[in-house]
Amino acid sequence: MDGEGLHLDDAGCTWWGFARGGEGRYVLFGEDESSGVTWHEPPVDMLTGAPG
Repeated sequence: MDGEGLHLDDAGCTWWGFARGGEGRYVLFGEDESSGVTWHEPPVDMLTGAPG
């Protein structure tokens, strides 16, 4: 954890971050390139149905 929030980068194919997204809101984001959905067609929108 640092001034940019909580995050991890394994220096390989996985990284993620957890950052403040406003008053009382946080966002978890990242990528695992070995995942079966990374190159999925059509792309998967992980925010579909999320609050504004």
